[in-house]
Amino acid sequence: HPERAQTDLLRDLYNWTSEVDPRSQVLWLYGRAGVGKSVIAQVLCNKLKANGRLGGSFFFKAGHTSLGNGAKLFPTIAYQLTLLERLPVVREHIILAVEQDPSVLSGPFADQLQKLIIEPCAQSSDRTLVILIDGLDQCEDENMQRGILRSVANICSLNVPLRILISSRPDTHIGDAF
Repeated sequence: HPERAQTDLLRDLYNWTSEVDPRSQVLWLYGRAGVGKSVIAQVLCNKLKANGRLGGSFFFKAGHTSLGNGAKLFPTIAYQLTLLERLPVVREHIILAVEQDPSVLSGPFADQLQKLIIEPCAQSSDRTLVILIDGLDQCEDENMQRGILRSVANICSLNVPLRILISSRPDTHIGDAF
């Protein structure tokens, strides 16, 4: 039954976000067009937000000026992190990173992720935050998709209270990163 399968998947994804020692800090949710990945992502975002665990989200949309542009991803997530009132230390670190190097907002993905997200989140001993990236395959530029994936892969070797969930269609170049 599809509704039950969706409920089970949501439960499994939520449990992964709160595991103390998951097999990976990055998870790929994939499926063909129209199976409900974005719906699952939105419901999960709402649940995480209600429990104070959503760090940020980005829903790619092909053909959209901002939502189709991979260059907007990490600065948008960083901005969302600055809005978390219960984590002022994260906000302060992001602001300081931008003040010290404004070019980080348009720099390489690896630098953006490191300086705007990983380093600030590492300062928080609070609960694990989740970043959700939906529809990566809808990012306009395949090279940007690859750059995002290479940057995110680096988090697996770090000990930061962060999980990243990426959803997309099962494109080979995306699957190869996992």
